[in-house]
Amino acid sequence: EINQANAGAPDGTFQEEVALGRFRYADVNGDGEITADDRTRLGDPHPDFTYGLDLSMNYKNFDASLFFYGSQGNDIWNQVKWWTDFYSSFQGAKSKTALYDSWTSDNHNATAPIQENAGSTATNGVPNSYFVEDGS
Repeated sequence: EINQANAGAPDGTFQEEVALGRFRYADVNGDGEITADDRTRLGDPHPDFTYGLDLSMNYKNFDASLFFYGSQGNDIWNQVKWWTDFYSSFQGAKSKTALYDSWTSDNHNATAPIQENAGSTATNGVPNSYFVEDGS
């Protein structure tokens, strides 16, 4: 499976840092290679609609207010994942997902990639869809 990423690649051209449990990158432009030309926009930060509610109350010398705001139909970049899901970003913390649902040889259907002791383009070195979430 590891060498499948390099099958059919011209001599000397390989997708580096390929290993089990790491991110898989798509050949978006279909040229048979994973290069900078395969970068694409992920998600949409612009909400389909926004809504809010502002309430206030006054009585004698007492006042109270409540403000609520929301958005629907947008995507966000979760920078906290970059810090908490990869050892090289911040060695003092791990998210619950990174600790209990990372890829291992026994957990092939994990929601987080393999946990390693170094950062690389195969982990947190390159922005990818792992960090994009529903912002609604």
